[in-house]
Amino acid sequence: MREKFRIFFLIIFLFAYQFPVFSLDIEVRGSGGKLKGNKSFERLNKITKFKSTHNKIKNKTILSANIKNEENFLRGLVIARKNVYKKASHSVVLIDNFRKEGTEFEWNGYGSGSLIKQKGKIYGILTNWHVIEGGDAFGVCFRPKRGEEVCKEIHEGHLVSFNKKKDLALLYIQTDKKNHELIKLAKYSNAEIGDDAHAIGHPDGELWTFSTGMIGNIVKKKWKYDETFDHEANLLQIQTPINPGNSGGPLMNDDAELIGVNVMSSTKSENINFAIALDEVKKFINSSARKWNSIKEEIIKPVFIKDSKPVDDNNNGVADRYIVDENNDGNNDKIYIDENEDGNIDGLITDDNNDGIWDRFVLDEDFNGEADTVALDENGDGKIDVIGKDFNEDGEIDKWENV
Repeated sequence: MREKFRIFFLIIFLFAYQFPVFSLDIEVRGSGGKLKGNKSFERLNKITKFKSTHNKIKNKTILSANIKNEENFLRGLVIARKNVYKKASHSVVLIDNFRKEGTEFEWNGYGSGSLIKQKGKIYGILTNWHVIEGGDAFGVCFRPKRGEEVCKEIHEGHLVSFNKKKDLALLYIQTDKKNHELIKLAKYSNAEIGDDAHAIGHPDGELWTFSTGMIGNIVKKKWKYDETFDHEANLLQIQTPINPGNSGGPLMNDDAELIGVNVMSSTKSENINFAIALDEVKKFINSSARKWNSIKEEIIKPVFIKDSKPVDDNNNGVADRYIVDENNDGNNDKIYIDENEDGNIDGLITDDNNDGIWDRFVLDEDFNGEADTVALDENGDGKIDVIGKDFNEDGEIDKWENV
């Protein structure tokens, strides 16, 4: 028995000598049962602590990465929305509706529109029928650059076609510029519930306002603005905020492509709005193709000057002067001059007292769009008496000189 015990002890000793990592040199101190491991045990303990700490750091890193991913996603979402506005805002126009009352034009309302077609200097504008309803003339403004006057240039809009039942209309304008961006129509009519939906328009007169939301439903709906006519079309029900003034403006996806035309808000429920669906829009545009193709460029009249007569002095197809008889007495009261034929007014001549003699000449001599020189015939003898210079173009004459 003693021999067996000795052999067993020897085996344990050899095992411990060859594999020191697992040796169990334990000292028991008092009743507290405090255990003190040897160096190999402490080394194992340190490795365990390292792994534990590493796992904690790893978990924190994963959590931090998740937060960062979410932040990146939200940041990307904001950037995507900003890009929609940057891409499309200059393709959204303001449309003013004028009704003729006797010899005068009275303002009759306004709405939004989208540049969707172009051929040369002619641009096609998609809007709602109710935006142009009852109008005898239409003024179209592009989004101004920062610091520029709103509607500094008002282009005359002409009706191409309309579909009253679908509440859609197509206008055209002619400009001297060929670089206006168009809003692209989405390739497929596959909008789905939950998709992002963005709008640009002029709600309650707040010009070129951006709003965003999502598609809440896709419906076929009848509606009416009064008791005389029922409209009917496939509509996108949207949570994107729209108000009076948004009518006719684009509803867009995240790629700034048109997926609908904003048309109305619910008067009974909050945040339930509607846009005419893309399939209806495409059918309307296709049905307007023949009329669109028949439009030809005319003498350029980019600035909407009421009751003016364009004159092409050198017969090159570009208007050089616009003559206005404001009081309809058969005599010319004003002449707007486009000296360099760039489509912008460079000079204005007026007969202020209606005696048939020109009294005042206002000129933009450096062709930058701001008047800088005024010449006056003060005694009505047909000769210039005094010239004023506005050197800083702030609208105030800085220096007068007698001629």
